[in-house]
Amino acid sequence: MSEAAENRKELSGDAWAKGPSSFSTDTAWEEDLEERLAFLDLSEEDAERLRACSRRVAARLGEVIQKAFDHLMQFEEPRRLLQDTQAVERLKASQQQLFQLLFAAQWDQVYAERRRDVGRVHAERGVEPQYFLGAYSRIVQELLRVLSSDGDADDSDRFHCLLSFVKAAFLDIGLTLDEYFAQSTRDLRKALEMYWGANNELKQFAHLTSHDLKTPLATVANLCDEVLDEFGEQIPSEARQLIISARRTVFRMSSTVDELLSTSISRETVGIEDEISTMEVIQEAIERVRPELEKKDVQLIVPESFPTVAANKVQLREIMYNLLSNAVKYMDKPMGYIEIGIRATDSHCVISVRDNGPGIPREYLRRILAPFHRLSMHRNQAGSGLGLYFTKYLVEQQGGRIWVESEVGRGSVFHVELKRKPAPDSVGVPTASID
Repeated sequence: MSEAAENRKELSGDAWAKGPSSFSTDTAWEEDLEERLAFLDLSEEDAERLRACSRRVAARLGEVIQKAFDHLMQFEEPRRLLQDTQAVERLKASQQQLFQLLFAAQWDQVYAERRRDVGRVHAERGVEPQYFLGAYSRIVQELLRVLSSDGDADDSDRFHCLLSFVKAAFLDIGLTLDEYFAQSTRDLRKALEMYWGANNELKQFAHLTSHDLKTPLATVANLCDEVLDEFGEQIPSEARQLIISARRTVFRMSSTVDELLSTSISRETVGIEDEISTMEVIQEAIERVRPELEKKDVQLIVPESFPTVAANKVQLREIMYNLLSNAVKYMDKPMGYIEIGIRATDSHCVISVRDNGPGIPREYLRRILAPFHRLSMHRNQAGSGLGLYFTKYLVEQQGGRIWVESEVGRGSVFHVELKRKPAPDSVGVPTASID
C-alpha cells in the first residue's frame, strides 16, 4: 500500500461525521471534481510534489495551526464562537487532518465531501466566510514559509512545489465556499418560505377577524365618549386628557386595521403617483415608539417642516417605525437622542434617522441590511435579524434606497431616499426638540 493510501486510511476513521451528499448522482462528484482539477491545472505531477514534501510539512503542521489560531483569537467574533477549550482542540486536530489530506493529494469523492462538510458546518454554526478565509490564509502563509525554506531543493523545484501547493489550496477553498454558500442559500430560502407562508396566513387571519377586532374598539370609543359626556365636569383635568388620548388611540387602531386589510405591506409594489405627507407618517411612527422613548429618557428631535413624497403611507410608516424602534432599542447612552432630518429637492427626498448610540463597526456596515445579520454585541437581545432587511425591502418596493453611516461609540444615521413629485414649494428643514 502506498504512503498516500496509508495516510488516507489513517484519517478516514471516526474523525469526520459525514454530512449529506452535495452531489445529485453517483457520478456528479466525479464530473465536478474533474472540471475543477482541469481548471486549476492540477495534475498527477502536482500530486507527486505534494506527497514528496508531506513529511517535512507534517513536522511543522501543529505549530502552523497554533499560530493561525493565535491570530484568529485576536478578533471578537472568533473569540465568541470559540469559548469551549475542548472544542478548540478538536478544531485544531481537524484542521491538521485537513492539511495532511491536502498533501496526501488523493482527489476523490471522500476528499471533496470532507471539504464541503467544512463549509456546511461553518454555515450551520453561523461562522462568516471571512473568518474561515482569514484562518485558512494564515495557515497557507505559514506553510509557504516552511516550503520556501527547503535547503535541499533548487530554486526550480522549490518554485514548482509552491505552485502545486497554491493550486491545491485553491481547490480546497473552492469546494468549501461552494457548500458554505449553498447552505446559506438553503437557509435563506427556507426562512423566506416561512415568512411568505406566515404572511399569507396573517392576511387571511386579518380578514376573518377584522370585524371581531373593530367591534370592541368601537365599544371602547363609545364608552370614552359617554364618560366624557356624563362626567366631564367631575373628572380631573389630567384624567380627562388620558381618556381623550385613549379615545384617539382607539380610533387610530381602528384606522390601522382598515389599512392593513387594504394594503399588503410586504408584496405590493407602490406607484410613484401616491403623494403623501411625511409629517403624518412620522408623527404616527413616533407615537408608537413614544413609550420606549420615555422609558429610556431618549430625546427626540424632529423637523419643523415636512415635504410630501411618492410613497405608500402604511409602508413608509413601517419603515420609520422600524428605524426609530431600532435606534431606541440599542441606545446605550444615559443622555441619548434621536434626530429625524429631511432634505428635499424637486425630485427626491432623503429622510434620515440619526442617533448617538453604540454605532456599528465598519466591517459590518455592508452587511447590516442583510437578512439574519446581527452584531455580536447584540446577540443576547431579542430579535430575528430581519428588521433592517425588511425595512430595506419596503424602501426598494417604492423605488427608493437606504444606506447607513456609522462610527463606533458615536452613533449611526440611516438614510432613506424616496421619489417625489416636482413641487415649487420645496421646504427647508429647521429643527425643534420634542420633550
